[in-house]
Amino acid sequence: MPSTDKDWQHLKKAIMGFGGKSVRKSYYPQLKNTLHKLQRFKTLLDHTRDLIFLVEADGKIVDVNKSTLINLEYSRDDITSIFDIIPKKYHENFKKILSRREKISIEAPLLKKDGSLILTEMNLDTVKFNEDDYAVIVARDIRQRKELEDELRRSLEEKKVLLKEIHHRVKNNLQIISSLLSLQSMTENMKNGTFKETQDRIRSMALIHEQLYQSEDLARINFRKYLEKLIKNLLHSYSAGKSINIKLDVEDLYLDIDTTIPLGLIINELVTNALKYAFNGRNQGTIYIKFKRVGDSLELRVMDDGIGFPVDKLQESKSLGLKLVNILVGQLRGKISVKGHDGSCFRIVFKG
Repeated sequence: MPSTDKDWQHLKKAIMGFGGKSVRKSYYPQLKNTLHKLQRFKTLLDHTRDLIFLVEADGKIVDVNKSTLINLEYSRDDITSIFDIIPKKYHENFKKILSRREKISIEAPLLKKDGSLILTEMNLDTVKFNEDDYAVIVARDIRQRKELEDELRRSLEEKKVLLKEIHHRVKNNLQIISSLLSLQSMTENMKNGTFKETQDRIRSMALIHEQLYQSEDLARINFRKYLEKLIKNLLHSYSAGKSINIKLDVEDLYLDIDTTIPLGLIINELVTNALKYAFNGRNQGTIYIKFKRVGDSLELRVMDDGIGFPVDKLQESKSLGLKLVNILVGQLRGKISVKGHDGSCFRIVFKG
């Protein structure tokens, strides 16, 4: 294909003469129409913002569009090989690509005449002309896109640091509140354990913010790891003088904070209730916690082999803990059911 305006003029004159002297006049309109089509196609290529090269297998440039010359600030005679405008460290890789004749997309810089670089996204493909293979390279300037990506990445990093700091401060504030309650309980001599239960509720929330602060994922939490820490804290608080075993069967699920907080509080209440009341008159027992995905729902079961639980007590109970469980299940838009024979079993199902 002619690559300069001068070449096009020579071709046009040749076609004019060819049509007027050597061929019957009936061929001339067809040749003229073909020339116009070629000119339109060349204009289209010249006015695209992409840099387009037609290259032989050894890297020799056969043709380029006008946008290439404008953006790289070369004349057509300045560049004869694709390797003239690609930094040396990319040469070997380019030779392999051209030799394999593969269709590929890569990021690579192009050298301008003044020595500066334009970072581009290159799409390479192979075409045939007159039985010979050529590489078509379409390069797009991605400097602005990269700058925007870098700016967005910096912004996200700043927000990530800020969010970590928020979780860290929330955790610290909750721990301060827990400590104040502990001091208050000593001064008020609260024998019914109200302050202690409130402390455990606060700790269950503080654990979530602690884990989010320590995690790379600031939106979701590994619920199994969280639950292991929560259970350890509850055993430390309530199992003194007893041998209570807690068995976990929990899928490795990541939950968002809006699900984890109410779910953590529910488990805190149910396990606390079991540790305090399920094993009256016994020094040992077992609590089972199962949590898994079932279809498009999540299912939690908290069971024990203790003295059982009156089914009707769940809705009628004046206990703050059980009232809180009902409220939190409603917050999750879930359903709760209870079995109270041969131990107790609380089953909660909600969408998740």
